[in-house]
Amino acid sequence: MLIYWDNFHLVGVGSRIVSGVLSGIDSGVSVGSGIGSGVVSGVRYLLTFIINGMKILGIETSCDETSAAVLKVNPPSRKASEGQVKVLSNIVSSQVKIHSPYGGVVPSLAAREHEKNLKPVFEKALKESKTKMAEIDLIAVTAGPGLEIALWRGINFARELAHLH
Repeated sequence: MLIYWDNFHLVGVGSRIVSGVLSGIDSGVSVGSGIGSGVVSGVRYLLTFIINGMKILGIETSCDETSAAVLKVNPPSRKASEGQVKVLSNIVSSQVKIHSPYGGVVPSLAAREHEKNLKPVFEKALKESKTKMAEIDLIAVTAGPGLEIALWRGINFARELAHLH
């Protein structure tokens, strides 16, 4: 089961890491084949979503802005056949002032700033949304297009969060 959503890769489901998601994407291999109990867990998460909805943490580091958002996705209902998405928080840390003396984005500088800003931006997004990490059902992270060195900062941060929670 390889889940790919627009420009985001699904990195974690609840406290379980979807292991090998990046190598699966790179090699075109479907992640999750042969996992067995993973199917049961997946069905459990799907049923939880159908009943309660889910919260998604999104992380973005494709260029010169570090951002994190928490979304509440409600399941489809009789009133709303497609479900509803509510943005609980959307925190952006801009690097415009840092890059302006150079006339454009400096990739290594952008990556260093992402490294510095990811944790505070993430923490502020959780705080503003009044959400604990244990309540996050999915972690989505930008995987492209963008500056590769900057993208990897966000991807690795998301993977670390998924491992820890």
